[in-house]
Amino acid sequence: MCSEKQEKYDPAQSTQMFYAVVQLIGSKKEADNFVYRLELSANRRRMSWEATPRSIHEGVAFAIQQSDCLAFDTSAAQLFAENGNLGINVTISRLDAPQRRHAAEMEAGDLEYD
Repeated sequence: MCSEKQEKYDPAQSTQMFYAVVQLIGSKKEADNFVYRLELSANRRRMSWEATPRSIHEGVAFAIQQSDCLAFDTSAAQLFAENGNLGINVTISRLDAPQRRHAAEMEAGDLEYD
């Protein structure tokens, strides 16, 4: 897997945009076996994006064109930056692996143990 961040100035929005996407080094069929989550968090704020990775053969530009990526502007980046640095947490899971659920998604009576 590889992840890529691109910056682009969008004259229609008159602001700099940031894009992040995860690509699988393999075919689209292989990529369909995974899911990834990108998450920004700081100062009691959280922004996340979850999707199927793109094949390396599809390219980052295609994902951005299709809006199939995490996209945010400079103002949002500043909300999550710490000392001028912006960190993105990346989680990649194989779909055939059991998925852990967030506590807020659990129904009464559901328990998960490590």
